[in-house]
Amino acid sequence: MPRHSSGKKRAGASSRAPYPSPTLSTGSGRKGKASASGSPGKPKRATADRLLSLAGKLPPYNDWQGAAVDDASHYMYIFGGCPPPVATEELAPSSHLFRLDLKKSPMDWVDFTTRLRPLGHFASATEIPPRLGSGVAFFRHDMRPYLIIFGGWGSGQLRSEFITVDLVDLTWELHSEVSDGILRVEPAVTVVDDRVCVFGGRSGETFQNGPAESSFCVIRMNAQTRRWEWEKKDAPVPVPALDAPQGKLRWNQRSSIMTSIETAGVQSRSTATCPP
Repeated sequence: MPRHSSGKKRAGASSRAPYPSPTLSTGSGRKGKASASGSPGKPKRATADRLLSLAGKLPPYNDWQGAAVDDASHYMYIFGGCPPPVATEELAPSSHLFRLDLKKSPMDWVDFTTRLRPLGHFASATEIPPRLGSGVAFFRHDMRPYLIIFGGWGSGQLRSEFITVDLVDLTWELHSEVSDGILRVEPAVTVVDDRVCVFGGRSGETFQNGPAESSFCVIRMNAQTRRWEWEKKDAPVPVPALDAPQGKLRWNQRSSIMTSIETAGVQSRSTATCPP
């Protein structure tokens, strides 16, 4: 974020402002300029329909967080990330897990970071492994809410772990049976029925400069064994012909996300759906 000027000019510094002065809408329809110190002038009234306030413990200002929304309960969850670094070598992933209650007034933040309990092999751990750039999605199984965390960057390398967080018991578990080999940072993750679909992201040995991937994975909950298993693993995305009358494709090149696939036999069921 650009810092406000203190009003003093450094020796040798250019007098040209790096950014144009911001303008603010006022109740009278006039626009007020920011003051010389960089602080904006106070408008007579806000022009937004509503101004919403926040309560509770605010989460830290982190980059590369994962976020997911529970539409039914109107909760938003954010996980991981790190403070803005000076250099890539200084990346410090976190285990922060916060929930924002969107239906309250004021909207309320709750910090779950140190309230979680691990299950399974990580019973001696205290918090979810620190991550940044993880794919995060909300999942409901047998009417019970879970948070899905896939991949990301931690301990100086790309990760492939598949982690679930029980949002009722506040427990987390790493599922080793589906945590092998798919190293991804910043993938797109969505849930369709009992399937977790992972699209794209970046691979390689570095966090910021790895190649973008155009493959996808599907991880499914086995209703009999109640264990997660691979249904598709690092498979190429079936891209329909762009000129096909029965198909429509929208492609986000940066993160390699198929955001809409509508072809014969495949109907879009969310903003990102699982190919067959």
